Amino acid sequence: MSLDLNNYFVERRNQFHKTVYQKLFRSNPFRTLVPMSAFDLSEGRTPTVRTLTHELPSAYPTSLTEVALSTGTGNPSCNPDSTLIQRGEIQRTFKLYGTSFKTDTVCLSDLKRAVDAAETVAGFERALSEYMQVWWSDWYRLQNIAQVDNKVATRASGVLSTATSTKGDFTDLSSLPNDYLTWDHLKQIYWQLCRNGLADELAVGRDSKGRPIIPLHAGVGTIARLWTTSDTKDSVKFFDPAKNLEILGYDGAVNGFLPVVDLFPIRFGKTGGILTAADLTLTNAIYPTSNTAATVGRKYIANASYGVNGVNNGKAEYEVATILGRQVWEAKYEAVDPTQFSGMKFDPTNFIGEFQWINQRTFQGDNDRGNLGYYLADVRVAAKPIFPELGYSILTKATDI
Repeated sequence: MSLDLNNYFVERRNQFHKTVYQKLFRSNPFRTLVPMSAFDLSEGRTPTVRTLTHELPSAYPTSLTEVALSTGTGNPSCNPDSTLIQRGEIQRTFKLYGTSFKTDTVCLSDLKRAVDAAETVAGFERALSEYMQVWWSDWYRLQNIAQVDNKVATRASGVLSTATSTKGDFTDLSSLPNDYLTWDHLKQIYWQLCRNGLADELAVGRDSKGRPIIPLHAGVGTIARLWTTSDTKDSVKFFDPAKNLEILGYDGAVNGFLPVVDLFPIRFGKTGGILTAADLTLTNAIYPTSNTAATVGRKYIANASYGVNGVNNGKAEYEVATILGRQVWEAKYEAVDPTQFSGMKFDPTNFIGEFQWINQRTFQGDNDRGNLGYYLADVRVAAKPIFPELGYSILTKATDI
C-alpha cells in the first residue's frame, strides 16, 4: 500500500538544518574467505558433492613376514598375502533457499513536497545496501556453524568438549563452556587441523616460521584476551586474494592464527540461563539489534540482552568464534540467466540481494500513471560444503572489554 508521507519522508518545512546525517557501520568479515559463484541449474535442485577419500594404515607395522626361500608349495615368499587398500567418497548435498525484501510504496507527488528528497532517498539507498550487508554477514555466521563439522566448547584447563555434527547449532555438544577461549584450546585445534590436512590452498598465508596461517573470527573481548597476552607475534606473508584480511585484524599472527574481529558474533542466552546443550538452539540466540519508532518512521537500536549476562541487563552467556580457512564451504547463488526460452522472454532478476526500483505502469490498475514505486530485492542462495572437516565452530564464554 502507499505510505503516508510523514512515515517515510518529512514534509518540507523551514526549520530543518540543511545537513542530513547518516551512520553506516556494519560490514561482513567473512566475505573474503568464502568463495561465491553461480549455482549450476543443470545439476538439478539438490546436487551431490563428492569428496574422494581412502583408507590409511590403522595399526603399526608389527606383523611383517620374514623373507624366505620358496618351498614350491604355495610360494608364500614369491606370492605373499597383500593388505587390501580401499577407496571411498563422502557425499553431501546442498540446495537453494530464497527470501525477498521490499520497502513501502512511495508516491511521486509526495517526494516533490519532501525536504531534501534527493539526499534522503540517496541515504535510504545506502541504508538498504547496509541492510543487505548485515543480512549476508548473518547468513555467513549461520553457515559457519552448519557447514563446519567440528563443534567444540571451551572447558577449564584447556580442555575441549568436542562433537562432530552437521547441525546448524550446538545441541550435539556434551558439555557447556565453562571457560574463555585460550591459547591452550587454540593450539590443540591448530595441530588437529594440520592432521586433518590443512595446507596452503586452505590457509591465507604463512608466518615467518613457514607455518600455514588461518583466520580466527571472534568477538572483540575474545581477541583482546588472546592477543594482548601474547608478545610473540609473527609477520604474515599473505596469499592472494586473502591479503585484504590484513586490514581487518591485529598486526601479526600468533601460533598459526590471524585474528579477525567480529563485532557481532552469534551469542546464546535466555531468561533463567542456558542449562544444558539442548538449550543451544538458534531459538536462544540473541540478536544484537532491534527496531523501534524514530521521530519519523523506524530506527534500529542496540539490544540490551546481547550484552554479557548480568551486566546492564545483558543475557548472553556464550558466543561463537569461528576458525575458517579458504574452501571450507562455498556460497552459490541463482544466476540471472537464462531469461529467454524460445518466444518466452522475461525481465532479468538478480538473486544476490541487490535492490531495484519497481514502478512499472499498469493497465486499469493501481499504478496506471507510473507515479508509485518501491524497492525490491530477492535472494536465492545455497551453501555448498567443500572441506567441512577443515573448519571449527567454537562455543566459548561471552566476554566484553
